[in-house]
Amino acid sequence: MRTIGASDAKNHFSKLLEEVEKGGEFVITRHGKPIARLIPAEPAGPRRSVDDVIATIRRFRRQIKSRASAEEIAAWKSRANIGSSAPSASLRSLR
Repeated sequence: MRTIGASDAKNHFSKLLEEVEKGGEFVITRHGKPIARLIPAEPAGPRRSVDDVIATIRRFRRQIKSRASAEEIAAWKSRANIGSSAPSASLRSLR
């Protein structure tokens, strides 16, 4: 791992990034003290499909509904003023 001063790192940042893309690693120092490491990013994990995300949301919604009675859901909807563009009274009281 190579060491580079902060001011040199700033002046040559694009070159440093090119080196890091190739697997290089740097320790950035200020007045000789290490303050940061510049290393390659870990590859992103596999992306989930839209269908998988939608299925997860639907499962979550079913879990929530199974825990609340119809009366509780109706009371929540009426308190939250579902369908209205105006903020509910409970939200206004939080301001």
